[in-house]
Amino acid sequence: MVTTHRAERVERLHRAELTLTMVNGARPAEVQITEDIVRGLLRAQCPSLADRALAPFNNGWDNDIWALGDDLLVRLPRREAAANLVLNEQRTLPVLAPRLSMAVPVPVHAGKPQDVYPWHWSVVPRFAGARAAESSLIDAEAEAVRLAQFLRELHVPAPDDAPTNVFRGGGITSRNETFEATVDPWSTATGGSADAARQVWRNAVNTPGWGDASVWLHGDLHAANIVVDAGHISAVIDWGDVCSGDPACDLAVAWMLFDADARDVFFGAYGEGSPGLHDRARGWALLFALVYWRASEGDPLMDVMSRTVLGRVLPD
Repeated sequence: MVTTHRAERVERLHRAELTLTMVNGARPAEVQITEDIVRGLLRAQCPSLADRALAPFNNGWDNDIWALGDDLLVRLPRREAAANLVLNEQRTLPVLAPRLSMAVPVPVHAGKPQDVYPWHWSVVPRFAGARAAESSLIDAEAEAVRLAQFLRELHVPAPDDAPTNVFRGGGITSRNETFEATVDPWSTATGGSADAARQVWRNAVNTPGWGDASVWLHGDLHAANIVVDAGHISAVIDWGDVCSGDPACDLAVAWMLFDADARDVFFGAYGEGSPGLHDRARGWALLFALVYWRASEGDPLMDVMSRTVLGRVLPD
């Protein structure tokens, strides 16, 4: 099984985009979360689950994850900045989930601050399977259709009070600085073609921007935030960056999961959308791959994700 926030360092990569630096390994926590604290929170706020087996599961960039029995996880922010991400999930997933055809981690319990623990926290489902980045799909084209349908269900106009995310919800032109600061170091270190990358980027930023109403976005949709069970996509996890904006950001996942044939099926099933949507999505995929490269030292998963996407985004 995988945690709903197993790839914590991935989900916070947009913070690293500000400085293009990444601390390998989790930062020191702003609060120390112990079994006594977790058990105490459960007993006070969720007594029906408090006697289940409890064990450390994962310490991530922003959150501590504790296994609660075999099918649940307790997710607790380790730092103040992550507390709002938990609130995003608690507020939006119950609204979004009923119309989505794939499982998402709707909180079983939305915890609140109490005594020694200062922030909101959640009990969430623990999904069977493994991350897509470490899995294979039995029928990629069939899964492309399923994922495209899921995103069409998600990408509907969002209300004015939807969460905002300056790193993901805005137009791709807002990411120019990050792209330019990353592409040459990547080229120098790997021998990859900066010229080819810049051409893909130019194609993306020179398209018309998203002219329709902002739609709901996952905001951090990549191959470590999609769960695959028995060769089929079974869940979409890690919704802390949920926001509204241009769907091209989410559609970058097509280069993360699928080869050229399956990508064609994916976009055929999703629909063309606004002019330039495909090129903007490709540009987002390129940007994410470069950011993953900057985070890949000492992290084999980031390295695999970066290489996979770059191999699909850039021309031969």
